Amino acid sequence: AGQNIKIQTDFLGVVDPKVISVFPNDKSESSEYSKITIVFNRPMVPLTTLDKLKDKDIPIEITPATAGKYKWITTRNLQFIPEKRLQRSSRYRVNIKSGFISMDGLTVAPITHEFNTRPLRYENDQAQKETALYNKPIRIVFNQPIDLERTSKELTVKQSSGEDNQFIAMYGSRSVYDADAKKYNIFIDKSILEIYNKADRYGRERLWDFNTTYNFTLRQAFPIEGDINLTDSRSGAITTRDIISGLSAESPRSRYVEQDLFDPEGKLWAEFVEDIDKDSSQIVAANLKEIGYGEKCKEPGDGEEVRYGEDCQKVTDFKKIYLTFDPGGLKRGQQIQINFKKIYNKSGLQINAEPILKTITLYNDLVIYKIVPPEGGADGDLTQMKVCTSNPLQVPDEKSFYDRVKSNVTVGLW
Repeated sequence: AGQNIKIQTDFLGVVDPKVISVFPNDKSESSEYSKITIVFNRPMVPLTTLDKLKDKDIPIEITPATAGKYKWITTRNLQFIPEKRLQRSSRYRVNIKSGFISMDGLTVAPITHEFNTRPLRYENDQAQKETALYNKPIRIVFNQPIDLERTSKELTVKQSSGEDNQFIAMYGSRSVYDADAKKYNIFIDKSILEIYNKADRYGRERLWDFNTTYNFTLRQAFPIEGDINLTDSRSGAITTRDIISGLSAESPRSRYVEQDLFDPEGKLWAEFVEDIDKDSSQIVAANLKEIGYGEKCKEPGDGEEVRYGEDCQKVTDFKKIYLTFDPGGLKRGQQIQINFKKIYNKSGLQINAEPILKTITLYNDLVIYKIVPPEGGADGDLTQMKVCTSNPLQVPDEKSFYDRVKSNVTVGLW
């Protein structure tokens, strides 16, 4: 009876139920296709009732309001599954209110959780100075649709002189190939901003002036949904080219010909910035004989071997035309003015509002400017003689060399 009796037992203290995690993570950036998952530290529902859930019994408020449903994926994990997706460029707030009660009958303390969905960004790198066609827009591509009305108000276009330039801003388009119909379908793409000149100097809508530089700045952009704006500015410049991008010459008698040293028995080549319709165009010049298209290597299709050079398959090059002349009546050193009065592209648009004038010069009479060593000179080079002339000289072959070159000493082909 006098013995001391010690009674001992172990017990486990129960931690109050609480939310231990919410995904996407707090203050993080997440895809708009994410699901919102809430993890508790204690079982909240019995296994037998996982599929028996009424959204009206869930004390959670999600802003911005998003259509979807809740589902217990385990006894401790509750998930919100959007009907389509979360809103893009949005600051999401998940307010877990009072009302959650664990299996033990204990209440869960309310918490608030925040994260952002993928914000509006530029899709490509910072724009640089680019060369553009007169009828092509400036394109700014984003990673998601933009609010065109609000974004276009943040846009300025100026000429290189600093003068404001009126413009038209619109959504771009994209093409999607339909394998069944075997054709491309064109769709409006609201993630592409296209900027056109309102009108060129001749009043033609959506055309840039030729050989002109335009600078543009977009101060900020607004998403079509959500409240996270793109505050990074984007600047760049485009320079339009001349209609005729280059003139070159060709001769069957010499490879040393050009615009200012033209052989009337050869061809003058004019290269344009786009395909043209030579038959609808009007080109006038003295003794003009023929106008024709050039040729180029056919672009290979998918899976075809790439072949360039003389042995490639040739197709018509509508960007390049040649002009030939009737040599009769033309004089050496004569200048010929070529008047490109009207140039039409393949779409039927006259691309020059006023005539384009180019001048070629026929080669002059042959003049020998200098001979080295000079006549009567001493201490000359015994191995060579140089002749400087106004025109390129044709190198004689072995048969014609001694008919062309006469000397009182033995000389050979150089």
